[in-house]
Amino acid sequence: MSTTPSKQQLKPCSVLVVGASGLTGLACIRALSQKEGTKVHGFCRNPTKLDPSVRALCTSVIAGNAREEKDIESALISSNANWIIISIGNGESVAKDDIRAVSAKVIHKVLLQPAFQHVRVVVVSSTGAGPSKIIVGMGIGQLITFYLRHILVDHSEQEAIFGSPELCPRTTIVRATALTDNRATGKLVTYGDMQKTPSIHTDRADLAKWIVEDIHKENWVPSVVNVTGAK
Repeated sequence: MSTTPSKQQLKPCSVLVVGASGLTGLACIRALSQKEGTKVHGFCRNPTKLDPSVRALCTSVIAGNAREEKDIESALISSNANWIIISIGNGESVAKDDIRAVSAKVIHKVLLQPAFQHVRVVVVSSTGAGPSKIIVGMGIGQLITFYLRHILVDHSEQEAIFGSPELCPRTTIVRATALTDNRATGKLVTYGDMQKTPSIHTDRADLAKWIVEDIHKENWVPSVVNVTGAK
């Protein structure tokens, strides 16, 4: 039996943003709220961190821990989400962490339940994760890769879980270059895993816009994409 969600199952659009209090999660909430007919549900450990103006953009804000199966399951039920955007990390820290991989295992397990077979996924990852390489030139890419090594390991493990045969047909993995704010160009460009990155920054507003456009495609297909800001 195919687990690919039908168009009927995916309308209307209800999106659960996991990591809603992070900068990328906030950008996704703002972008989603501008899409008519889309219900936005924020999921984070401490909803009080969300500014009231952001909370006002959400249909609901759900308190929970992405490492806990019961919290993810409860959030999917209460939100009636048919999309889940995963934007999890540890802020600006590059220290060793396993939040991405551990939460991926939890979400993977929940999404295999019969009640959630229709839910599609967007995973916000990083250039340099999986088989992709950070290629800037003059050895700079190697230095960046070493600096981000712990984050990239965590992202790679996260990608492997969502790239499993069970979830791959309903998942978009988007790898972005260094995330920033207030540098929006209004456009992102894509490039191959082994290609030199056309630029070194991705504005979160541009990334969020790309994600919203992707999940609302009439003929959506699963993909793994490397993106960066257009110069």
